[in-house]
Amino acid sequence: MHRYAYVGTYTQDAPGGASPGAQARGIHIFDTHAEPWREVGCLPAENPSFLTLHPHLDVLYAVSEVDEHAGQRTGAILGWHLADLSAPMFRLPLPTGGAGPAHIEVDPAGQHLVVSCYGGGAFVVQALNAEGRPHGEATPFGFDTPGPHPERQEAPHPHFAMPLNSADDWLV
Repeated sequence: MHRYAYVGTYTQDAPGGASPGAQARGIHIFDTHAEPWREVGCLPAENPSFLTLHPHLDVLYAVSEVDEHAGQRTGAILGWHLADLSAPMFRLPLPTGGAGPAHIEVDPAGQHLVVSCYGGGAFVVQALNAEGRPHGEATPFGFDTPGPHPERQEAPHPHFAMPLNSADDWLV
């Protein structure tokens, strides 16, 4: 059982906005058995604003909530094996439509990551292999319908995805 708290942060301004005050360095790790909790490490990452753990493996996932990654107009997903936090297991750009990823979730079976991309107006489904690494091409599902207030809702902005009773039903 894990005894740490992993805290996602903004290391720079959020896409389309500003983050006031001092900027963080990445994913801060706190020992939850210490009183009070004590920071014991930090994983350098660019805007790791939302985190999730694999339901069956010791793998931590994060979105890199940016509008551009590796020269493309997209964000990224990152993963670390908790037994070796020295470097990410992977750093993967999201496909077209993946700008400004705001949320990441693993399905209950541990077979897929679902990423909600606020800036891209899409959500992205990425298959995972038995080790929890991305496998194959990610599939974006985009929407282009504006909201009822076009001056501030020029496109959809998915914030969140959650599995319901099984990996077959999701709320986005």
